[in-house]
Amino acid sequence: MPNLSTGADAVTGDRLDYDVYNKLKNHWRGAAAPAGVVAGELMSRTTTDKLMHRGTSTEEEVLQATRSSDVTPVFSGLKLKAVTKAFADTPYAAAAGDYTILCNAVGGAMIVTLPAATGSGRILNIKKIDASAYAVTVDGDGAETIDGAATYVISTQYVNITIQDGAAGAWHIL
Repeated sequence: MPNLSTGADAVTGDRLDYDVYNKLKNHWRGAAAPAGVVAGELMSRTTTDKLMHRGTSTEEEVLQATRSSDVTPVFSGLKLKAVTKAFADTPYAAAAGDYTILCNAVGGAMIVTLPAATGSGRILNIKKIDASAYAVTVDGDGAETIDGAATYVISTQYVNITIQDGAAGAWHIL
């Protein structure tokens, strides 16, 4: 997988196995934008090796494969948004464009609320970045679960949880 460092929001020149790329690309494959596409969603075209981000009025290319002699695609860019949130932001509702949420709980316990799980496959990373005694609680939407539990608590600095929207009403820890 591409190598991301803290705070990075773009990756260029990294290589990914072509089969893995195709699985990623085909997850959003469509002949045209789905009827219900909304701003912030990803999609691809049947005629290109590109993933597109749907903005409020335009589409923006976020990922393109170029074949080299070894048939390994090279990404031209992959934007993964990282945000830093503090106690003052609690409860923080994970936004549509968030990929990594860095939590600084120095001022008090924090809550990160997840969007409704629909089975979209979306991945979120949530990490506690401070050494305070205050915890970061990841909370499912309403009665939704995270690997069967209503919440997941992070109480140690630099510990993170990577979760995926695996099915309606359920987030899965990866």
